[in-house]
Amino acid sequence: MINSAGLNSSIYQQKLLKTDSNKQHCCLSNSPVPVMTKPSTVNLKAYHLTGLNNVSFQRRIEEHKSWGVNYDPKTEKTNVKIWAPGAASVQLEYITPEMIKNDKSLEQILWDVKSQQPENTKKIDLQGKITEIKDENNRVVNRGKVFTLNDPAVKLPPGTMYRFVIEKPWGINIDPATGKTDVKIWTKNDTERIQLEYATPDMFAAKKDDYKNIFNNSKCQWPIGTKTVELRPETVEGGKVFALNDPSVQFPEGTRYRVIINDKNNKQLYIGADPYTKSQPNGIDGWSEVVSTPNKPHFEPDLHSKSQPYDINGWSQVINPTFNWDGHGRLPAEENISKWNVCELHTGTFSMDHNFNGVTKKLKELKEAGYTAVQLMPVGSFYSGEQAMK
Repeated sequence: MINSAGLNSSIYQQKLLKTDSNKQHCCLSNSPVPVMTKPSTVNLKAYHLTGLNNVSFQRRIEEHKSWGVNYDPKTEKTNVKIWAPGAASVQLEYITPEMIKNDKSLEQILWDVKSQQPENTKKIDLQGKITEIKDENNRVVNRGKVFTLNDPAVKLPPGTMYRFVIEKPWGINIDPATGKTDVKIWTKNDTERIQLEYATPDMFAAKKDDYKNIFNNSKCQWPIGTKTVELRPETVEGGKVFALNDPSVQFPEGTRYRVIINDKNNKQLYIGADPYTKSQPNGIDGWSEVVSTPNKPHFEPDLHSKSQPYDINGWSQVINPTFNWDGHGRLPAEENISKWNVCELHTGTFSMDHNFNGVTKKLKELKEAGYTAVQLMPVGSFYSGEQAMK
């Protein structure tokens, strides 16, 4: 088995050149570098995944396939199911192939899932429901809100690009109309107590140097001169929201604070920055800062996406999961596997295209070189096209 993983991903020109019947070279620029020798046989029985025969493993695979956005070619319907336990609401924003065809400008925003709000897209409200996640022994391992699409009239054909718009109105927010502070921290049900430790600008203005090092580490020792306020729990669907109900306590802009979370036994579960903060001036490990920036929705790709043509940070894509194997050949009998001549390759570095299409273009040359099978190394996102030039 020949391994081509050592090729440098920054090299853009690769061409297989036949030098003789016993040797192959991979030409990088103008310097032939011998990375492929005469194919040798390898017994692939050792590569069999015994885990695939495990019922538990198979069940997890099937469960994973059901999450995200999935197109059913038999019914031409699209099933949507995402896990968002801390979300107040979730929308699916999408662009169909027909919409892109009629408006080429839409294609420019697909590289960045957090890009500006595009025009001419469509949005669907997803319905949230508390769901229990169970393991193979029927034990509850997690509980939270699952959002689904229940409108059969919505059609998301293969090629549709989409992202999720998630509302999480938590953290500390300043009402621009009244200037008052609204505090809401969402947690799971096992949380019993939440406190906010804070220092307003006038409290640390005279001792900036003393507080400077303290604010760099939200898990450090208890500083002198700060104040602590207790938040009151409010049970909500899928968890708890802890809110500040004392109107006399206000956090002006510039206030630094950290969150202290305890369970029902008063055991500290967490101390650190606000996970919903809008400002971390001293880094992710520092204290959070109150700012007047209004809450904005989170734009996220589908974590269970079956296709990310515009990189992992781009919009997700609906695909047709079926493949017609007729005329494409099937795996030979197991006894023939030991006679395969295998070339192990890295999809991202094997060609200038950095994708499966690039590998497909080289199949004829691999066959002429004597290889009868290709083994792909783990596949990950790889910049291509315009992004590669940047």
